[in-house]
Amino acid sequence: MSKINLLDCTLRDGGYVNDWHFGREAIFNIGKKIVLAGIEYFEIGFVRECDYDEDYSLFDGNESVRKMITPKNPGTHYVGMIDMGRPIPLEKLGKRTEDGFDVFRVIFKKSKIQEAYDYIQKLQKLGYEVFAQAVGTDNYSDSEFIDLIKQFNELPISAFYIVDSFGLIKKKDFVRLAQIADHNLREDIMLGYHSHNNMQQAMGNASAFTEMHLHRDIILDACVFGMGRGAGNLNLELFAEYMNENFDKQYRIEPMLEIIDEYLNDIYREHFWGYSLPLYLSAANGCHPNYAIYFASKGTLTVKSYNEILKSIPKDLRGFGHDDAVLADFVLLNDPTADSDGAVNCTMALADFMRYFTGRAIALRPKQREVAADLPNRVGGISSLPCSGYAKKWFVTAIEFFAFCFRPFRP
Repeated sequence: MSKINLLDCTLRDGGYVNDWHFGREAIFNIGKKIVLAGIEYFEIGFVRECDYDEDYSLFDGNESVRKMITPKNPGTHYVGMIDMGRPIPLEKLGKRTEDGFDVFRVIFKKSKIQEAYDYIQKLQKLGYEVFAQAVGTDNYSDSEFIDLIKQFNELPISAFYIVDSFGLIKKKDFVRLAQIADHNLREDIMLGYHSHNNMQQAMGNASAFTEMHLHRDIILDACVFGMGRGAGNLNLELFAEYMNENFDKQYRIEPMLEIIDEYLNDIYREHFWGYSLPLYLSAANGCHPNYAIYFASKGTLTVKSYNEILKSIPKDLRGFGHDDAVLADFVLLNDPTADSDGAVNCTMALADFMRYFTGRAIALRPKQREVAADLPNRVGGISSLPCSGYAKKWFVTAIEFFAFCFRPFRP
């Protein structure tokens, strides 16, 4: 049988929970324990333009990551993720070095396919291994998915991923996507799976993936303690145990349990992740988990009302993520307590604000507390808005939501 690999993405995907603020000691020691556990691929964080801070698992190139992974273990692949929504200039990365990153995973939305293709071409010329990851793979039609695979077959990538961005791919659909990919993907490219657990499908899909016995190497992402935004991700310690029992792997579970005990339990107590009804409903309605996280934090909606709101959201708005500024408009327009004139006036002001704020936010990525503190100044003061008290209340709520959804990005 072909090789099955595991990739730990605790410090990267898990970082959505705590704004990637693990602390220098934790970042260094988690990496060492992942190596001791025998995990083949260790993803240490996002790589992007930023003011590097050693207490955060966000890096601006090889120089900043070097001190966190030295000395490197020869049997471990050290991975960074690059988001095509915010790609780091290649000149800042430089050529691959023995003491820096080995692999870059490049994630991209449908609108960024060609940009990702061109970027990967240049990245590989610098000597790095590259994995290609299409966000929201289930949003592609079969023909679109096949065309995408064939396009990336032209590049010397090491892996191509099925990415369940909203955590809603069920087993039969996952197996179908995996079969399509396996049939069309170049033979020497690994097939990967990145899960989210909003509908508790991660473990079932991952085990089904291994039991397909494909004639190619495969790779599965997981996080220690399932750490991740919302409902979290595939639990690394659980799946490693499954691999030991069913595929004669020799992963060491103890180092993963030490990571939980020494570093993650404290974060979990402060920032819960795991199954919840709002996250289930978001996934069931094909919506981004930021919807669930925000409305659950407000605690003002019944389950029935929340489900009705999600069902009424236009499909082209349900994929709301980090660089779209549309949901707050929708929330405001659907506020049942605001009078119609106030709601319309307030929404128009909000729409203008969003257009202004989005451009600035994408470029500068201000911290959440700075955004909140400066919001009244940016819109001329909440009190000056031409709308009723109820509409003003929902204007503030909508802006709070917008600031919340930009919170994962530090400068």
